[in-house]
Amino acid sequence: MEILFFINWFFNSNLLFILVERIFLHLKEQPIVVSFGHFTPNMIILHLSIIIGGILMFFIVKNYPETFTKDNLWGAVIITLPFVLLKMLIDNLTAPAKKK
Repeated sequence: MEILFFINWFFNSNLLFILVERIFLHLKEQPIVVSFGHFTPNMIILHLSIIIGGILMFFIVKNYPETFTKDNLWGAVIITLPFVLLKMLIDNLTAPAKKK
């Protein structure tokens, strides 16, 4: 429910990061031409991170309730970590080579 009511600050910061990135790309007028069929890299990252985050929540966070409490937000960090890592990986793979 924290996510639905925008109380989870990890989720909120993630949304703000995506918003700033999209505004920056729009202002720079950088076309995004990379696509895998109908899926863009951002859509693939989002779907994979949801699946991996759900698996991590089910197998790690759920099995250690004394470690991952409501006061301790490390569970949210573990769940959002796949998104950040996948985002960095895809950005590096799809970025054009820098010219010297």
